[in-house]
Amino acid sequence: MVRKNKNQDIERVGSILARLGARAGTMYAVLSQKNMFGTRASPTLCRDIYLQINGHPSPSGQLPSNDKWYFENGFRIIRSSRLLYLAWLWRDHGISQAYIRSMLACEPVDENGGPPGQIVSADRAWYLISHMLPSMVMATRMKNITPHIRLLACRSCGNPTIARPDNRIMTCPACSNKKDVDK
Repeated sequence: MVRKNKNQDIERVGSILARLGARAGTMYAVLSQKNMFGTRASPTLCRDIYLQINGHPSPSGQLPSNDKWYFENGFRIIRSSRLLYLAWLWRDHGISQAYIRSMLACEPVDENGGPPGQIVSADRAWYLISHMLPSMVMATRMKNITPHIRLLACRSCGNPTIARPDNRIMTCPACSNKKDVDK
């Protein structure tokens, strides 16, 4: 049996993340988790992958660090809810795997390289999943922990919807808009 080079796996997954729009910093955060391939990606390798896929260096600057952004409009709430719910379903595979699987399910890569009409960027999706999923898992085990963002079932359609910790009842934006149109 021929074993693949671990760097080949990192490069393959890194190129998928670059096509999804993940900057080198996000790629490094995802691929540097040891349980992904048994080895860690280097920042240099992530920058090289980004450059090779996108034809220009990865943008520098601060990665997302604020959870208020996800609540600014209905499209963001719906897409963020879907990403976080899918990551929740895949939580037993680790945060990196849950992130990659949920991104691929929500943001299919088209023939030309990138996701068409991406609502939640790959960087923002990583922030959401890597910062909220662990606290959601802990909250199921320890009742005194409240995550900054959690999933509640919409009271109209039942779809999982992101909510602030102080929300007890939630109506998703799709159902809210439907009620406004029916008036």
